[in-house]
Amino acid sequence: RPKNGLALGTVIEEAVVYRIDPGVGMLLQANGQAASGHGESSSAAYVHISDASDERMEKLEKVFKPGQKVQGRVIGSRLLDGLSSMSLKTSVVEQEIFTYDDAIPGRVVRGTIVSVEEYGLLIKLSDTMKALCPITHLSDVPRSKISSKFAVGTRIKVRILERDAARRRV
Repeated sequence: RPKNGLALGTVIEEAVVYRIDPGVGMLLQANGQAASGHGESSSAAYVHISDASDERMEKLEKVFKPGQKVQGRVIGSRLLDGLSSMSLKTSVVEQEIFTYDDAIPGRVVRGTIVSVEEYGLLIKLSDTMKALCPITHLSDVPRSKISSKFAVGTRIKVRILERDAARRRV
């Protein structure tokens, strides 16, 4: 957990826009606490312009106003500033899995095939996480037919069988 108390992957339902830096990003206050801009707040977060929307955005000030409430997800921390980094992108906020702690064995999630290999499939679960589905778990497909049955870019449902957060494996 970063110094400011906002854990990676946390969705903040009502962050408030505190300041807009035109062409750069926005400073937010999370959980209704005042953000100072100097990292003194226990819940300050910064949104870079590239993380403000799924679509390209040229002028933040045309869409966002100080005092406006927004929903976002903590995607990192800025240790020197004492701030969390947040994304307001709908695609990031709505991700089923964001951290290895979210990858609970037995959970069924959607992913995208990023690679079809002779040993199995590599599946993208989120922007920060990929998983391996070994060939032995593709039981209804003959080993010689994997590349014809599965294609890169296909969205599939998968069940998480195990995770090793220390080794960053799912």
